[in-house]
Amino acid sequence: MAKYDYEFKKKVVEAYFRGEGGYRHLVLQFGILSHGVVRYRWNR
Repeated sequence: MAKYDYEFKKKVVEAYFRGEGGYRHLVLQFGILSHGVVRYRWNR
């Protein structure tokens, strides 16, 4: 499993809250391996 640092996670979650795209779009934009990581772990 890839590890992402706090600042990277924060950047992705903030992009989501700004409405820059859904989970799948942001995964592609930021090069994250799985949308489930963002959807279920980071966005709490």
